[in-house]
Amino acid sequence: MSIKNFLHKQVYLPIIHYYDLFQDLKRGINTRENCEITELGFSVDIGNKYQPLGYKRLIEVIKFTSKLNPKSCFIDAGCGKGRPLFVAMENGFKNVLGIDISKKLLKICKINLSKYNHNYKLICTDIDNFIFPTGSLTIFLFNPFNEKKLKKLKSKIISNNNTGLIIYFNPKHDYVFSNLNTVRIFNWYNFGLFKEVCKIYKIN
Repeated sequence: MSIKNFLHKQVYLPIIHYYDLFQDLKRGINTRENCEITELGFSVDIGNKYQPLGYKRLIEVIKFTSKLNPKSCFIDAGCGKGRPLFVAMENGFKNVLGIDISKKLLKICKINLSKYNHNYKLICTDIDNFIFPTGSLTIFLFNPFNEKKLKKLKSKIISNNNTGLIIYFNPKHDYVFSNLNTVRIFNWYNFGLFKEVCKIYKIN
């Protein structure tokens, strides 16, 4: 193992883990622990595993988008246990909506959200069956599903004449949104150990 990989796995990731643990404990919620899609009873063709983003980057990006689009409906597509929903509510979004195909994850998410006195809604469905609300949206994506479903999501948004923003963390299929205007690209190099990226796109 190289020194870079050693520092990444044995030093940096444990620090991030304990920082996120502290943030969860401070809020009295549980959004940790990864869950493979197969452990949830679904095929890898349906979606990807649940893996929460670190609080530090999440807060930075959502705080930025809340200033640009504060009155929009914040939608987390593949919300899992709901960490982005909590951060969105803490940063000014008054209307949040979480979508996930897993009843197990949504049950945990609902318990977490019950600690907040906010307007929120959770929907258990495949994203292909979800009908986006009209108006301004801020859509959060952290590679929740495959390229095919991502294209369908984009098509629905465009045909629905929505406005707003798309937040796409560590995008695997960013070319899907290549014809949309890029509002900002966040790049984090994490002491040169590994890189993280988040792209913000404008809808219409």
